[in-house]
Amino acid sequence: MTDDREGVATPGAPPSHAATGTDADIRVAASADVTELERDVRTGRRRRGGRIVVALEGMDEAARARSEDEINHAYFACGCGTATVVGLLGLAGFAIWWGDGTPAAADFMAWRALLWGLIWLVAGVGIGKWLGLAAARFKLQAAVRELRRAAGPAKRDPQRPSVPCGVGGSSRS
Repeated sequence: MTDDREGVATPGAPPSHAATGTDADIRVAASADVTELERDVRTGRRRRGGRIVVALEGMDEAARARSEDEINHAYFACGCGTATVVGLLGLAGFAIWWGDGTPAAADFMAWRALLWGLIWLVAGVGIGKWLGLAAARFKLQAAVRELRRAAGPAKRDPQRPSVPCGVGGSSRS
């Protein structure tokens, strides 16, 4: 197996990666590739690549393009947009809370108001980032499930049974 960007052998690199320009695209063309994508979703691991290209046989062009867009949007999502919106909402919430007179605005020193505003902003950004990543993960799971239906069931490796059989040196008596 080789890393298509540099042409050097990379242990564990999937054979379905195809180079299209400067970055290597992650190509999903078979059931085994969908299984790798499912593993990425399950573990949260993300591979480097330019885009995820769906090239399953038997998929019509509209469904392929739609699933490719959904998967790319969710796979490479960072949660920054949601973090920005929720952070600004947190800042606005602080301004409303502080301007309402609840903590007695006259008693607040300027540095204390700035500190509380910063705390609300950072808390909002953190919560927004988490919400954005969680939403992207759910969208990615749904898109990969749809891709699995199109690719058909995963093929099991006969050398790796899905249920441990206990043969070959089991230490239990």
